[in-house]
Amino acid sequence: MISSPYYLKSRNENPIQFYDDLAQFTDHVIEKGSHTLQSYIDEFISFSEKQELKIYQANEHLMELLMAGVFWTNYHYQFSNDSIFYEPMFNKLFEWRKKYPRFKKRIDSLRGKLVFRYLTVQRNMDIPIHQRFKFMNSWLNCSKEFTQEYERLSVWKLFLEQQPVMYQQEFWNKTLAFAGWFIQEGEKQLSEYTQNWEDFMMDTYTYYEKKEDFIFCTRKPSEYHLNMVAAEVMNRSLKPGFSKTKNKIVLLPTCMTRSLNCQAEQQGKNLVCKHCTANCQVSKITHRLNKEGINTVLIPHSSGFSEFLKPWQNSKDTSLIGVACVLNLITGGYEMQKLNIPSQCVFLDACGCKKHWLSGEPTELNEHQLYNLLIHEAIERPVNSAC
Repeated sequence: MISSPYYLKSRNENPIQFYDDLAQFTDHVIEKGSHTLQSYIDEFISFSEKQELKIYQANEHLMELLMAGVFWTNYHYQFSNDSIFYEPMFNKLFEWRKKYPRFKKRIDSLRGKLVFRYLTVQRNMDIPIHQRFKFMNSWLNCSKEFTQEYERLSVWKLFLEQQPVMYQQEFWNKTLAFAGWFIQEGEKQLSEYTQNWEDFMMDTYTYYEKKEDFIFCTRKPSEYHLNMVAAEVMNRSLKPGFSKTKNKIVLLPTCMTRSLNCQAEQQGKNLVCKHCTANCQVSKITHRLNKEGINTVLIPHSSGFSEFLKPWQNSKDTSLIGVACVLNLITGGYEMQKLNIPSQCVFLDACGCKKHWLSGEPTELNEHQLYNLLIHEAIERPVNSAC
C-alpha cells in the first residue's frame, strides 16, 4: 500500500500530541525569527501602509519571510529565464483549464510535460541579489501550486525593489540563515510526523514525472513543517475574530467520505451529508455538531475553493472551520483571510485525495481538536487552539 507522506495520529496516550508539539515548536520559531528579522517586518509594514496594501499581524509576515527562505533553499537551482519567458503561457493554460472544463485533462497533460521540462531541471544560474524575488516568484507562479503564497511574496518583491543592493544582500543573508535553522530544527522537532516521506517518494516519484501535480506531490519535508507552523501562526492571529461569531460552519473535504457511492445531497450551492454510511467520519461529525447547532458542508477539490467561499465574503456573524491536508491548508486559510472570512483550521491526519495521492484511502481528522475548537468540550487535558 502507498503510504501518506505525513501522518499526524498520536502514537501515545495523548490524543493531541501533534498539536502540543506544533504549538511548542511554533513558539520557538517565532522567538528565533523575531529576534533576527523584526526590523525588516516593521519596515515592510510601514511600506505596506504607505502603499495602502493589506497588512497582517507581524508573525504572519514572519512566516512569509520563512516561506521565501525555504522556497529559495529548496528550488533555487531550478530557477531560470525559462519560467520568466514562459510565465504568460502557463497563466493562459491555467486560465483555459478553468474556462473549458471538457478540455481540462488534455490541458493538464500538456501542463505536466511543460512543468517537468521547464520548472524541474537542475541549473547552475548565479541569480543577482536584486533579481532573486523576480526569478522565484515567476517560478512559483508558473507552477500554480503556490497561488496564495505567490501573492503575498509579490508584495515583498515590491518592497525589496525599493531598497539598495547592500540592504537586499543583508536581507537575503538573514532570511536564508533563518530558513536554514528552521529546516534543521523542523527535522528535529517534527520529523516524527513526516517519517513516511522517503518511502512515499521511493514508491511514487516515477509515477508523478510529467504529471501536472509533480511539484505539489514531491515537496520536501521542510515544506510540510513550514505549512504546519504557518497554519498555527495564522490560527492564532484569526482566533479572536473567530470567537466573536455566532454561527460556525465546518468545511469537510470530500476525501473524508467512506462510501464509493456517497449520497451527499446538493442543497443550493452546498453539498450536505445524508448519513448513508454509518462508519463514515463525516456522518459522525455531522451528527455530533448538528446537536450543537453547528452545520457541516462538504467541499469539492481545492481548485474551486475561492469561488466556493464567496457567499461568506466579509462575513460578520458566520465563521468557517477549514479542514485540509498539510500542503493545502495554508493556501485555503490565506484565501479565507483574503476574503475577510473569520476562520480557523484543522489538519487532516494524512492525505488521501484521489486527485493527487495514490493511497485512495478515506482521510480523517482529529476530532478532539475539532470539538475543542468548536464546543470547548472538556477532555483529559487542555487542547491547543492550533490548526
